Formats: sequence, C-alpha cells, structure tokens
Amino acid sequence: MKRFLVDSGFILALYKNEGEQTKRVRQTFEKIISASESVLVLPWPIMYERLNSEFIENKGWIKRFNFDWSNLKRARKVEYADDAPFREACRKELLGLSPERSGRFKALSLADRILMDLIDDHSRNIEALLTLDLAGFSGFCSKKQIEILP
Repeated sequence: MKRFLVDSGFILALYKNEGEQTKRVRQTFEKIISASESVLVLPWPIMYERLNSEFIENKGWIKRFNFDWSNLKRARKVEYADDAPFREACRKELLGLSPERSGRFKALSLADRILMDLIDDHSRNIEALLTLDLAGFSGFCSKKQIEILP
C-alpha cells in the first residue's frame, strides 16, 4: 500500500481552478485515487491550515472538497492522521525551547513541522509527499527518500 502525505498547498491547488497548476495537481490526484493500493494521509493541522475562511466561503471549493474526501473516506483511501504525538515537540522547537531539536527546520510553520515528523515516524510508512512547496521540503525528502509530487 503506497501512502501519500498531503500538504495544504496541494489541496488549495486541487480546488482553486487556476490553470496549469490545478490541472497538474488534479491529474496527480486522479492517478493516486484510481490506484487500488494507495492511501492519502491527511494530518489534522493541514485541515486546520487549509479549511480556513477563504476556502470555506468559496461554495464551489468546499462542495468539491466534501464530495471528493467523503468518497475517499467511504472507499478507505484516506486516513486522518492525529498530530497529538508531535504537537508539543514541534511547539517547543518553534519557540526555541527544545535544544535537541534546534535548527532542525528553520522558518517552517507548525503544520510543516508536523508533516516532517510524520515522515520521520517510520511506523507511518509515508512514501510520497503531495506538495507544491519544493523549496521547503526537497532537501528533507531527498534525505529520507520520500518522493515529492505536485
């Protein structure tokens, strides 16, 4: 089973309908969900980050999001990942209160830190990251042998 970790930028591009980027993201999404042995891993912080006021107020986006992700849930092709095991460590790291983790991920949001901790957690078996933030994730994912897909 191939497990794909989902970043918020990927979700926005999926529903925003802005040209070539949306087309490419939609093709990736369709390819993944049509594969029998694939699961999308959606961490709660990504949902908090993406399902913000702008997204919710756009009726077309939220309608398509609800349709797609409800179908994925019924088909057991999505897993909502709990971030509780990582929250405190990431918060301390961000605030500089964790010397053993200092400098690990400079200038990253809490949500991005959670994504990296989920990748680091080998029990999650993450094989690919769905993101548009190549600059933020390419070095880390390369070291971890995690594929990045737009």
